[in-house]
Amino acid sequence: MIVGFSYGSIRITPPYFGAKAIGYWEAMMLRKPYRKRGIGDEMTRQLMNWWRSRKVCLFEGERLVNNCNAERNFERLGFKIELVKYRREA
Repeated sequence: MIVGFSYGSIRITPPYFGAKAIGYWEAMMLRKPYRKRGIGDEMTRQLMNWWRSRKVCLFEGERLVNNCNAERNFERLGFKIELVKYRREA
């Protein structure tokens, strides 16, 4: 049985930003009964190891403002808030 997933991609910055490889954390989902057991952290560590093996120099990710579980996960893994995005319907 699959209890969750985590996946990411590698993005290359434009040449005027140094053409650096950035590991972008696309998404993670873990079924509720399996949360708070370290499984999400381990999935994320494995993703970061995969990025490191491909010479990525920076990791990035996003979360919805009301997703407190994701916020705690990012902080526990050493991520820092860098950008706040605002939206408004037309």
